[in-house]
Amino acid sequence: MKRLLAALLLAALSPSVRAQSNPPLTIREVDGTPRKTNATQLVFPNGTLTIEGGVVTYTASGGGGTVTGTGTTNTIPLWSNGPGGVLGNSIASQSGTTVTLAGSLTVNPGTTPSDGISLDIAQPGGAGTRDSHSLIFRGTSFDSSGHNADWKQFVDVTGNGGASQMTWRSRVDAASYANRMILSDIGLLTVSFIVSTAITANTIESATGFTVAGGATAGQFLRGDGVAFVPTTIQPEDLPSLASRGDIVFRNSSNITARLAVGAANTVLQSNGLDLGYGQVTSAMLAGNIGLTFSATAPTIAAGFGTSPVVAGTTAGFTITVGTGGTASTGTITFPTAPTGWIVQITDITNNASFVTSQTGGSTTTATVQNYSRTTGSAIAWTAGDVLRCTAVAY
Repeated sequence: MKRLLAALLLAALSPSVRAQSNPPLTIREVDGTPRKTNATQLVFPNGTLTIEGGVVTYTASGGGGTVTGTGTTNTIPLWSNGPGGVLGNSIASQSGTTVTLAGSLTVNPGTTPSDGISLDIAQPGGAGTRDSHSLIFRGTSFDSSGHNADWKQFVDVTGNGGASQMTWRSRVDAASYANRMILSDIGLLTVSFIVSTAITANTIESATGFTVAGGATAGQFLRGDGVAFVPTTIQPEDLPSLASRGDIVFRNSSNITARLAVGAANTVLQSNGLDLGYGQVTSAMLAGNIGLTFSATAPTIAAGFGTSPVVAGTTAGFTITVGTGGTASTGTITFPTAPTGWIVQITDITNNASFVTSQTGGSTTTATVQNYSRTTGSAIAWTAGDVLRCTAVAY
């Protein structure tokens, strides 16, 4: 109760004042309200009056009653017994600028949707690359070591003015914080590591694979269309450009997908053990596999067949024009290396009625032949200029 003006109080209680027909007495508090004129009685609860002559003294006592109870330093008090005026400790305490809750915080703003909790953290004092202070959540494990798991959340400013991203980091104990998830202000979500289901509507599951909209159509893959990644089949424009008919796609020496132009006529696709290319079949390619039968390498004359004989063709079919001299009845022909040797068939198409030429020996690289008289069977020299038509097969 506010103090009453002493003069008004004395006038109201003095009989002599009433007998002198003074103006009506107004009683009010110091600030003017409440006020009462012609009051007939004053009542003072929770206090005592002392009258000594013409002086009346009012002594207030207690006000609303006596407050009892004990508390802990730096702990915010709680009415543990409101009607009884008893205070105790709440679950909230403050040490410096840190406020601690020793229990759960339940927020119940009512049945109408509204903001449940609003944490408005003041901005940093100076400009920089960090747009906000960190909001840290900490949990401590219940074991002998009491490990801490900290989650830190804050907003970063990117290189573009006004653009920002929210970053979530975590750590265990005193380890360095590592980025776990970043959400840009345009809605782009970056997750550093996915362990299990992270998106329930369009499931992403690392243990069993990835599904989109609950499924995964066979033969499709995720392809960017310029806006998002969507399931689709391989499109022609996804393949390297094939400029000419017969081109093929392969992985080149740089291990990237590239175009291999069609080879020249009479060449085949070959491998050197590392890369693909086109080339002709050589004897070395066949040796040890299907064996050499014919060779494109022209035979040569090692000995005989007269002076300066001439050879033309390949092992599959070639001619020998006998040289001059008129005394040669034998000759040695050189071939590419065969697995075992060479079988040679020779016909003297110039003097076929008189001569028979037969193979008499050879090796893996040679064949020796002898000319005979068709009538006597004796060795006989070829006539200079005779043309011998030959074929040789390797075995």
